[in-house]
Amino acid sequence: MSAQNHPQLVAWSLEVTATADAYSYRYYGAKAWSACFALLFKRGYNSTEASAIMRSKLTRLAADGRYTPDDHATPADLDRLLTQFDAPALRALVDDYVVGINAGDLPTSPQAPTRARRRGTLRLVYSRPDVSQDAPRATGEAGPS
Repeated sequence: MSAQNHPQLVAWSLEVTATADAYSYRYYGAKAWSACFALLFKRGYNSTEASAIMRSKLTRLAADGRYTPDDHATPADLDRLLTQFDAPALRALVDDYVVGINAGDLPTSPQAPTRARRRGTLRLVYSRPDVSQDAPRATGEAGPS
């Protein structure tokens, strides 16, 4: 079975490697880190969402709550933490993480907050409302003259 025939497997291996610099990686180690991605994919997250979760404070909280503090954290620790959230709250939290992590790659403007437009693909599509330089700002200030 070749990884080239399985895009999910390719995405998984790329995300595992790309997130090895995450803060919580040292709590898990390479094997458990990779297994956490497998857990997240089984839970229905795409690679962008899984990467955002692995870079988030959730992995640290799961590691802090592990049953064996002297050992590495495990996917079971992460699963136990994620199970404590109700589904809509967890989805909203993951969406915030995805936007927060990817916002640095987007043009910024205080008048145009970033928001996720579409979920369910390996790469989220972002949209910003059309903000003209000549339009008055929402604060009531006049635009540039």
